[in-house]
Amino acid sequence: MVRPLHPAHRDAAAAKVVKVTVGVVALSVAGTLGIGAAIAATAPMPKSEKADYTGKSAKEKPTLAPAEDRPESSSGDEQTTSGGS
Repeated sequence: MVRPLHPAHRDAAAAKVVKVTVGVVALSVAGTLGIGAAIAATAPMPKSEKADYTGKSAKEKPTLAPAEDRPESSSGDEQTTSGGS
């Protein structure tokens, strides 16, 4: 059986728990901010909006393939395995 603590001892224990909890939270926040700052410091600078990410010059226009007159599915004579009629 646990015997009840004296009120002064109970208050001291509660204060100790509060101090430890505040310390752990403060260290966690500081560690998270430190890791974020380290990542931000080592990350490369972002490219400008005018940067070419595709490897092609801006003057080259992509050529589109000519559209077919009739796509494969338009003739209606294909064998299907979907169970339809």
